[in-house]
Amino acid sequence: MIIEFVVRKGFMNLFYLCIAALFVLSDCSSKSIPAIENRNLQTVSSSATPISLVNLCDDLPELKRLPHDARQTVDDPVYNKYAAHKNDAIPCLIDKITDTTPMQDPGLSPAVVNDFCVGDAAVFTLLLLTGEEWRPDSMLSPEYAARWKSEGVFAYYRYVEDPANRKRIQSWWKEWSKTHLDYRTS
Repeated sequence: MIIEFVVRKGFMNLFYLCIAALFVLSDCSSKSIPAIENRNLQTVSSSATPISLVNLCDDLPELKRLPHDARQTVDDPVYNKYAAHKNDAIPCLIDKITDTTPMQDPGLSPAVVNDFCVGDAAVFTLLLLTGEEWRPDSMLSPEYAARWKSEGVFAYYRYVEDPANRKRIQSWWKEWSKTHLDYRTS
């Protein structure tokens, strides 16, 4: 039957038939299919909307809720996008640490913190996405690391009141990323 088809319809039709059979048999509807758009390779998936990596963290000020623990789920599209694209989000979150634009506290800081900003959201999101714990001895200056023991996270907020200290925390995360992030393409 196949030989008769090839003889009557030609080799190219057999080729198209094989491609169609592979497509159907492989259930491509549930897998990611590479697509080229503006010469940038993106992955298009039926279960996720493609994202732009160029401005991935521009919506950080819209973050409304962070989980108290990385194992929890939250109904926040901004956080969930970062969690779904963790390796791509981490570098741009590190870049946002120095952003002092005021924003609504996503619920993790103590109620008395009035000056919550985008940079704070970046730090807390990084801690959740990476599974890192606060490391006051290396993240903060010795004075604030000592204050951490009695003040907890308030020492962080006092520390970052000086914009230069936001740069220091950003540098800590940049160093962290050199040894912890996998930059290989998947």
